Amino acid sequence: MKYYRQSQKKNKIVLFVCLTSILVFLILISITSENNYKYITEKDVINLNTSLLNNVYIEQKEEIDNIEKINNDDEKQEKNTRKKEVVNNNQNQVRPASTVVDNNPQQNDNQPMDSVYVGLKFTGSMTAYGRDCCGSDPSRWGITSSGYDLKQSLTYNDPTYGSVRIVASDKNFKLYSIIQINDPIDGSYNAIVLDRAGSVIGLNKTKKFDLAVESESYASSNYGVHKNVTFQVLRVGK
Repeated sequence: MKYYRQSQKKNKIVLFVCLTSILVFLILISITSENNYKYITEKDVINLNTSLLNNVYIEQKEEIDNIEKINNDDEKQEKNTRKKEVVNNNQNQVRPASTVVDNNPQQNDNQPMDSVYVGLKFTGSMTAYGRDCCGSDPSRWGITSSGYDLKQSLTYNDPTYGSVRIVASDKNFKLYSIIQINDPIDGSYNAIVLDRAGSVIGLNKTKKFDLAVESESYASSNYGVHKNVTFQVLRVGK
């Protein structure tokens, strides 16, 4: 009986130790699991926060880039609009009279001309020469470069323009060209180029034409120099 009680007591002690060990083991497991869970949770939260921050930063950066791009596009469009407005204003602006484009521009005495064409307008001076001019052979006096004899008449009957005066100029004007002349002294009349003048008369000279008159004496003493005469080419050559 005594041995049985001692054995029973010993079993209780072993059971108690086992239970205690199990309890301690469970407590340790619980603590370890809690620490691991806590560590994983904090790490996950940090990673999650970092990911969220990165996403937010990327979204904000994209939004800022889009805003800057829109602003740049607006600035470019505004500059282009301003340029178009300036161009339109310049095109619509009334030009001064001196810069207005004329389909038949009038040339002045000092403005060189490259060619003669129908409609060409210009200004200059005129002189005259007698039909008793020129050269050492009197039999050739009055015979123009075109062969027309001024001794017969100081006018020429043109099939298109009728009776016209006769003038001489340089080779810029083809023979038989018709010139409309507006002279402040003699008025307006048409003339035909039938002769060649001296070196001081021509298209790019101050004196544009030499008008055929009855004599050299009349040319020098009566006609002289007519200034501020306007000219317009009506026909070039025949």
